[in-house]
Amino acid sequence: MVRLKDIAEELGISVSTVSLVLNNKEGGRVNADLAKHVRDMAESLGYQPNLVARGLKTRKTHTFGFVSDYVASVPFSSGILSGAQEAARQNGYLLLVVDTVGDQATEAEAIQALVQRDVEGLIVASDYHRRRDVPRIARRLPTVMLDCAPLDDSNGTPWIVPDERQGARTATQHLLAQGHERVGYIGVADSRYIARALRLDGFASAMTGAGLIPKEQYMIDADDPSTPAGRRAAAALLNLPEPPSAVFCFSDRIAMGVLQVAQSRGLRVPEDLSIVGFDNQMFVADATLPGLTTVELPHRQMGRAAMHAALALARGEDLADQHQLIPCPLVVRDSVARP
Repeated sequence: MVRLKDIAEELGISVSTVSLVLNNKEGGRVNADLAKHVRDMAESLGYQPNLVARGLKTRKTHTFGFVSDYVASVPFSSGILSGAQEAARQNGYLLLVVDTVGDQATEAEAIQALVQRDVEGLIVASDYHRRRDVPRIARRLPTVMLDCAPLDDSNGTPWIVPDERQGARTATQHLLAQGHERVGYIGVADSRYIARALRLDGFASAMTGAGLIPKEQYMIDADDPSTPAGRRAAAALLNLPEPPSAVFCFSDRIAMGVLQVAQSRGLRVPEDLSIVGFDNQMFVADATLPGLTTVELPHRQMGRAAMHAALALARGEDLADQHQLIPCPLVVRDSVARP
């Protein structure tokens, strides 16, 4: 490792002069030409500052912790991590990432280890939108919840989640704008998903806003967000005497199931049946034929927002909004047409 002493010896100057320049404190003490020589020599030798030593002086480690349950190991949510890392890097910080694979004991150990390494703040991320406890040990640090919200809001922990209701409303309005009135909705039966009620509400509010009453027979639940469950739900909808001309689905995988059933029955998508999904899941929404129009979960934007919020807390700044709903944009492909 290159030391300040090595640079000083190469230039024949004192270590204190090198230190002043590389710590940007040379103003009025070191002439500009010499300061340039110092920086050029440091770069040519590959000098990197010792952040541990600097942290002992400044009490700043320029590191944050990122603890997740599956987010780091599931491609579906990789945007959350890349967005947070991007924001950290742009602000001169390093993100220490631990994937707990959903184990609470591993999570507690990971947070303890990060605290012992003097991280300046913490992001606690979930692999899907839900409510959960704020880890007790995390309350010692500036902490932001990402893709999850605290079960108890009384401690004021900030949280950042996707605007599920807005995303569903936007998707339904897109179908309505194409002239569809017989619009079906396939949700999920599993009440673990906060998005279950939010997406249904967004669908219903778009329908009533257009002066249409959602038909009960057109709103059914799949057992789960999978493609096989989507096929079973699609069969129930398409077996109706007057089936819907368009279907909005809780997930892209459900939408894929609907597409498969439609094509197996000789229905053309989108000419005979329009389909919209939710998630913009990699290797699903962009891999169907036709390409699936869907709502994107804004994971990268959520990751960036969480990192910016954590930085603000660590700096002692007040957050403009403790609770952030990140908009879910519509991604238009080829699965929707006029009825």
